[in-house]
Amino acid sequence: MPHMPYSGHHICNHLVSVDGDEGEGEVYALAYHLIPDSKGGLIEDLQAVRYVDRYRKEDGRWKFAQRTVEFDMRRSRPAPDVECPARGLDEEASYTTLVSRLFARGAQA
Repeated sequence: MPHMPYSGHHICNHLVSVDGDEGEGEVYALAYHLIPDSKGGLIEDLQAVRYVDRYRKEDGRWKFAQRTVEFDMRRSRPAPDVECPARGLDEEASYTTLVSRLFARGAQA
């Protein structure tokens, strides 16, 4: 999201139960965003999220069969003074250090 100086989704606990070619699970995550406001400042947006999922295996690959998103908490407020250094892709360690195609920009697993 190029308009945001920072957008991060941080996975916490992930519990999965598998039965044959079907599974179900719950993923806890924290989402933190810095969003420009209309006055030249930033809004700090913090969310505690749970993904309640059903999975199925098709042709040897696991896929999402269903996902429900639950928001347990959300806080939005003017952002404190924060520093988010702007880096181009040629400076981003994920792209300059990791060589697997999994880490290529726009890659799909």
